[in-house]
Amino acid sequence: WAEKHALHTCRTAADTDTTAGTGGNSGSGRASASLHSFPPADLLYPLLALYFHHTNTVFPLLHAPTFYAQLRDGLHTRCAHFAGVVWAALAVASRWSEDPRVLWEGWGASSDSDAEGAASEASEGVPEGEWGSAGWRFFILSLGEFRK
Repeated sequence: WAEKHALHTCRTAADTDTTAGTGGNSGSGRASASLHSFPPADLLYPLLALYFHHTNTVFPLLHAPTFYAQLRDGLHTRCAHFAGVVWAALAVASRWSEDPRVLWEGWGASSDSDAEGAASEASEGVPEGEWGSAGWRFFILSLGEFRK
């Protein structure tokens, strides 16, 4: 059933030319990361753990063993629909994170090596108002499949 109904609708990275931004056009304020270009593992897995701890226990939408098995299998890099689910979980989990890379100007905000420098910032060095942007870039990426 899954092969017939789900996998044939799953778009691959080659099928999608989806970005969350304008590809570097100045003034847009949007991230330029691809739908299939995920945060490093040291951000990805802690955020997913926060999602399953804080959200999925109250509203059990995802089956954690299946989700993690598909993630380990790399489905998020091959399937735009599953990638959208991962981005949505990251966006929701960002609310509980203290990692500055979840902020609008954190991980993936620029195409150069400045993203690595953002990862080394301490969370107490971020102005209070900026925490309102936590997860928004991830949320926009979760909509990438549908923003055409």
